[in-house]
Amino acid sequence: MKWKYIRHNSAGFFLWHADGLVLHSQIAQAVQDQRRGHIVSAGFVNFHSVLAQCHGDSASLRVSADPGDGRLLNALLTGTKPGPT
Repeated sequence: MKWKYIRHNSAGFFLWHADGLVLHSQIAQAVQDQRRGHIVSAGFVNFHSVLAQCHGDSASLRVSADPGDGRLLNALLTGTKPGPT
């Protein structure tokens, strides 16, 4: 199963199923309507075993996945501190 994500500088990660119906820009707009700040990165997430791997980019936002997003998301999902880059 493939997932889409955005990372907002103050609200954090938002993940949703990449079914093709919801654009990155739609989620970004909903988040930014509620929170100040900006989108830091966006792309896709694949889970291998229990580890998240972030990759790609958002055409609707013109923003790419950040190389550290997988590390940060894994730390968030496991309740651990992110390791060094």
